[in-house]
Amino acid sequence: MVVKEYRFVSNRWMLTGVTDNEIKFFLDQKMINPELEKALRSIVTRKNDIAVLDAIITGRRAQVTTIAEDQQRVRENMKALKGSSEEKALLERYVRELNEQEDRVQALRKEISEMQQKRDVAQTTLNTMIETLQMEVTL
Repeated sequence: MVVKEYRFVSNRWMLTGVTDNEIKFFLDQKMINPELEKALRSIVTRKNDIAVLDAIITGRRAQVTTIAEDQQRVRENMKALKGSSEEKALLERYVRELNEQEDRVQALRKEISEMQQKRDVAQTTLNTMIETLQMEVTL
C-alpha cells in the first residue's frame, strides 16, 4: 500500500520588495506565467525609476547645502573687509559670486520641486500597479 503525504506550503512576497533575481527564481521554478512576469518586471522598472529620482533629488539637495555653506564663508569674508579700494573690488566679486549662487540655488530648488512631482506621480503609478495586480499560483 502506498501512502501519499501532502503538505501545504505557503510563501508570501511583498511586491514592493520584489527584485529581478526573485522574478528569475519564480520563472526558473515555473511559479509564474509570462503575463505575470511582464507585470512584475514592470513593477521592478517603476521601482528603479523612483530610486533614480530619489538619487537626483538627494544630489540636488546636497548641492543646495554646499552652496549655503559656501555663501556663509563668503559673507564672513565680506564682514572682514575694511573698505580699501582693493577690498572694494573683492567685495564686488563676492557680491557677484553670491548672486550667481543664489541663481543656482533657485534653479536647484525648481529642479527639486519638479523631480519630487515626478517621483510622486511615479510612486502613485507604482502603488496602483501593485494594488491592481492579483495572482494566485498553485504548484
